[in-house]
Amino acid sequence: MLIKTGWLKYLWNKRGGRILHQSIRMAKFHKTPFKVILENIFEVMDEYRAGFTFPIVASVALKNTKLMRMISKSRHEVASHGFKHVNYKYISKREQELDILKSIWAFKSIKITVRGFRAPYNAYTDYTPKLLEKYNFLWDIGIGYASKYRGLKKFFRIRIDSKESKILCIPLSQWSDDAMIDKYCLKNFQMVKILKKAMEKTAEKHGVVMFDLHP
Repeated sequence: MLIKTGWLKYLWNKRGGRILHQSIRMAKFHKTPFKVILENIFEVMDEYRAGFTFPIVASVALKNTKLMRMISKSRHEVASHGFKHVNYKYISKREQELDILKSIWAFKSIKITVRGFRAPYNAYTDYTPKLLEKYNFLWDIGIGYASKYRGLKKFFRIRIDSKESKILCIPLSQWSDDAMIDKYCLKNFQMVKILKKAMEKTAEKHGVVMFDLHP
């Protein structure tokens, strides 16, 4: 089986032979209009009196302004997921900076303020955090995806040029959709049960939890 495109190649390397089954499964999910998916997310968040953060690719946001208005009118938050969904490990520092700048411009053009960031593919280089600080991002939810930070129970900061970072990093919950699907091979009802329990615990503590979910 020959897979040439970047995203499919990434999925094949990550998920191997399960990609066909999961592609069929995702095709069924994508029959649901995204407006309905958003409404479902809002309904669940209302039940827990919680907010949801949507890391969104800015070029996609520009093409879907009605959906963006749905989010901005709610109490939920939008974070930058870059301007294009490109892997920062394969582009230069200048190209990274331009991508981040274009994402900020794009969100401003549709009157959305972004304070948080997550790099596409959770791919960071040594200078990505420096760029985030340069452009005054307050927090990041991709650095915490690294294995050495997973499982932490509190926010953390990293070292940038021997100094503690200004940006706050949020660790990833072990219950990401990648882990539940790829590692544990869980069924839908099992994932719902796990996520619900995690949200209930977080709500009790008035805390924050980062799930890596792809609606």
